[in-house]
Amino acid sequence: MRRKIAFQVKRQGERIEQWSLKNSVNPRITYSQGFREMSACMGTNLDPWVWEIGGYPTNFKAKIIAFFELTQVVKANVEDAKERKAKQMRK
Repeated sequence: MRRKIAFQVKRQGERIEQWSLKNSVNPRITYSQGFREMSACMGTNLDPWVWEIGGYPTNFKAKIIAFFELTQVVKANVEDAKERKAKQMRK
């Protein structure tokens, strides 16, 4: 059985993760899994204490992390599209 994709986001028909952003910069920042989890927890307004004591099921937490990180990609792509449009209008 083929696994269902939980979240799918496309930009102009292509998967958003495959888009190359014009003005993106790799800040070379690394962070721990704990930071990644807490960022997702706080970024989605979940209760960090409930998260920390294991009150949310693992599969739910994994979906929250994936969702939160994908929303960050979407935000970056929206900004990229705005910049491209502004540049096009200046020509």
